[in-house]
Amino acid sequence: MLAGRAERLSLPDGSVDAAVATFVLCSVTDQRAALAELFRVLRPGGRYVFAEHVAARPGTWLRRGQNACAFCTGLFSGSCRPNRESLAAIERAGFDVVELHKYVLPGPFGAGTTHIAGAALRPAS
Repeated sequence: MLAGRAERLSLPDGSVDAAVATFVLCSVTDQRAALAELFRVLRPGGRYVFAEHVAARPGTWLRRGQNACAFCTGLFSGSCRPNRESLAAIERAGFDVVELHKYVLPGPFGAGTTHIAGAALRPAS
């Protein structure tokens, strides 16, 4: 285990074979910076295993509820933002998603909360 902030890891470039991060991308201050750091420290071909709750489809009442919750939780509970598009952020960071499971868990007021779990690779070149 390494103590610190996801946005600034004290590890050399390409020094990590694999990383596991669960329910992190909803609460980091700068999601893009955290993923860039993870990309930097993984060796080419390194594996990133993740599980995250993610935003519901745009325009749905669940998404509107997530937006409202994100505002409140940002103020009161560890800055969790359940309305983040984390899968798109992982892909934009340069990772190749090689395994992906989308699932829904029961949430408040009978609403299902959307989640993803999977694995991504830092490309070898």
